[in-house]
Amino acid sequence: MSPTAWTYLDPLGLGITLSLSAALLSLVMLITNRTLGRRLPGMQLAACGVLLASVGFALNMLQAWLSPWVGLVLAVMLMVTGVSLLLGGARQLRSMPAHWGWLAACCAAGLCTVLWFGVMAPSPRWRIGLLSLLLAFLSLLVTRTALGESRPQHQAGMRLLAFAGRSVAVLMGMRSLAAVLGLVDSSVSNSLVNTGSVLASGMALIGGVVGLVLVLSGDLMAFCSTSENMIH
Repeated sequence: MSPTAWTYLDPLGLGITLSLSAALLSLVMLITNRTLGRRLPGMQLAACGVLLASVGFALNMLQAWLSPWVGLVLAVMLMVTGVSLLLGGARQLRSMPAHWGWLAACCAAGLCTVLWFGVMAPSPRWRIGLLSLLLAFLSLLVTRTALGESRPQHQAGMRLLAFAGRSVAVLMGMRSLAAVLGLVDSSVSNSLVNTGSVLASGMALIGGVVGLVLVLSGDLMAFCSTSENMIH
């Protein structure tokens, strides 16, 4: 890859741009959902999850300029908590229990991992490997939840959410393996693994928001159609 092309695929620039875009879209989604009266249970939580994950993603990209407590600990907690909220919100959208206790345990596992391997006994290989594995696992659960949607008005949005979750799961799984093999020693170093992970994760965050938008718009269209039929 030429040096000029590589500058456009710099993980740091890609990560910040995509995460801020996803954060802005999720903020607009939160405002829109609230304006519409929070019609769908779980939508607010899911959009909040994407917002938190996006902010955490951006902080992680800036870790070289931030203290470890912000660029690593806070960033990881926002990402893991965000994906957990997205999972809980998606389950509520399908009228399923969120299992908050179990999701809190996943957040605690992420906190312990980043505290030990990021601050107390720094080891990029173990930190990146274990946290990537945790995020892959949560993303797989998001995919499984979204694929189970059977209501026609929600299927398009949930399928997009499932695609985003599957993409993150695959890339995080590969990233975890790469970390174990010693191929990744930083989240922002210029490498093919980092560039692919950052690009896929950032696009998945944006795709997740668009999926939620499609779920909300599909629900509104179904509601308007039902109301019109009742009038006639």
